[in-house]
Amino acid sequence: ETLHTHLGQPSHKTSKQKMVQRIMVKLPLSVLLLLLLPDMVFTMSIKLRLSPLIGGPAFLPIHCKVVVAESVVYDFVPIDPLNVEVSGKLLSLQAVPGEIRRSNQIKNGNCNSSRLVAKADNFVDQYCNRNLQLLTNNCWTFALKLSWYLIIESEKETLE
Repeated sequence: ETLHTHLGQPSHKTSKQKMVQRIMVKLPLSVLLLLLLPDMVFTMSIKLRLSPLIGGPAFLPIHCKVVVAESVVYDFVPIDPLNVEVSGKLLSLQAVPGEIRRSNQIKNGNCNSSRLVAKADNFVDQYCNRNLQLLTNNCWTFALKLSWYLIIESEKETLE
């Protein structure tokens, strides 16, 4: 921001720059808050939810899921998470085949939620890297990318 903005004079930012600025403020703060809260709300329609790892202890919810429009849950997991070889590869920071899961929570939604779910489905269809690796491509990176995409798409709609 410029000095003029702080002095109460109008900013000359484009609507796209303002949208990016709003998103950049929301995302890091949201990630920090997610560590403190069981469900992090990016918007009323996009939430991150923590849960235990598959086969992991219930008291350690470190797996991240995305809840879209309170109706569909998306997450990214190894294809055979309970397999000892898969666990060994993950712990040695090797990539393993992963899958994106989609599950419905409720059946009915309004038109806006249907559009948001369709956008999430589109993102999932185009998600190229299906190899899960604990440092670079995991449930958290998937959840943040999907959330980021949906926030940007929602912001675009409000500008139109």
